[in-house]
Amino acid sequence: MATSIRNATFDDLSMIAALAAEAQMDPNRFCAYFGEEAASIGSDIADVAGPTEGPWTDATWVATDDDGALLGWVLAETDPEMGRVWWWGPVLPDSEPETFAALADRLFETALATLSDFNEHELALDSRSDSLAAFAERHGFTLSDASAMLTTAPFVGSTLTAEHSVVPIAQRHHRSVSALHDRLFPGTHTLGARIVEADREHLRLVIEDDDGA
Repeated sequence: MATSIRNATFDDLSMIAALAAEAQMDPNRFCAYFGEEAASIGSDIADVAGPTEGPWTDATWVATDDDGALLGWVLAETDPEMGRVWWWGPVLPDSEPETFAALADRLFETALATLSDFNEHELALDSRSDSLAAFAERHGFTLSDASAMLTTAPFVGSTLTAEHSVVPIAQRHHRSVSALHDRLFPGTHTLGARIVEADREHLRLVIEDDDGA
């Protein structure tokens, strides 16, 4: 039976999400970029992939058999400003290592061919994975910490002085907050500029002194 690879469409979303939810139960196929429930996975994919009509060009690719049954998929979440791709998958059914490897490679290479403008590629998988770890090694990914994390001591009371105040972020804070974020978390999933320009649903507070610094 032949295998075809094509751009996914919104009509594929339920099948894609269902396969992802099944794969998330297996450390060997787990992807850290989405959750474990099909509904939330589908919502996340739709947010990244795009419109409800037409193909998701250069974003999500699916492999199907002659009957149109889904055999696997991969999504490339891109950030042109950072020049980075976050690879969601490849997500495939549990299968023999040789079968898994062959289809994972085809999906990845098909998507990669459309992304020549990006020079950073990131893949987040379970440390117990064999199949995705082997896939990552074949394609030149190198092992590193997935992200930076700031750890603080347990809160035991305010250390603020009378000269300091906690206030909502304002335009006057943007430059310094952005610079601080990029210094503490270089090369992570977002830029400081996006933190300060986030929508109003996010709570963003800063500490400033009496002079507004």
